[in-house]
Amino acid sequence: MTAVLTAHVCFPALDERPATMSAPALDLLRVELGFTGVIVSDALDMHGIGRGPGAVAALAAGVDLLCTGNPAFPDPYDDEAGYLEVRNAVVAARVDGVLDRRRVEEAGDRVAQLPVGREGADPAEVTVGADVARRVLDVAGDVQIDGGPHVLDLTAGAGLAAGPGHDRLELALDAAPDQDGPLVVVADRPSPELPALRARRPDAVLVVPGLLDPRWSPEPPVIRMWGAGRVHADAVAAAMRGDA
Repeated sequence: MTAVLTAHVCFPALDERPATMSAPALDLLRVELGFTGVIVSDALDMHGIGRGPGAVAALAAGVDLLCTGNPAFPDPYDDEAGYLEVRNAVVAARVDGVLDRRRVEEAGDRVAQLPVGREGADPAEVTVGADVARRVLDVAGDVQIDGGPHVLDLTAGAGLAAGPGHDRLELALDAAPDQDGPLVVVADRPSPELPALRARRPDAVLVVPGLLDPRWSPEPPVIRMWGAGRVHADAVAAAMRGDA
């Protein structure tokens, strides 16, 4: 595996700090699991850790590559100013001795070894995401459809981490505007519209992206994606075609 992305989540058994800036959490990768690739931070401009201070803490903990996220979403900011905030904080920490020179050089060496694009990458690694997305699908009931469905999206249409992504499933399913064809309803939480939709269209397939609210147990037919990326959408499309 070439790289692993951290998350701004806390594991109190290891550390009170988010994993992105937690040396004990990152040591699990390096020491116990023997991971030698690049550790990439989750977006520094998510409100979890902050761009400048977060960058310094993440590097010191063992992160190699800093991600500054999306300057257009959800809270727009000047992308160059955001980059300079990160760079200046790292440089100042290095000058002040807060960041060890060897730690910064180690991070730079690992990043320099990353393959550019897919050239030189292991073909097995290129497809691992799609394979995982297919294997984690939870399918209940008959979810197979004929032809391109009409997709009704009841979610907010945008995620705080990835931004707008409501069209991924429509593209994967080759969705059609015809509402008389197969119906696919995308929802990530209970809504007042769902019972009425299910009553009128009991054949409608419910697709739940991301994590499922533990208080919600939707009736089949339903597919739980456990994600919202294109590989997850492709996995859903394969299941609906009967290819999964």
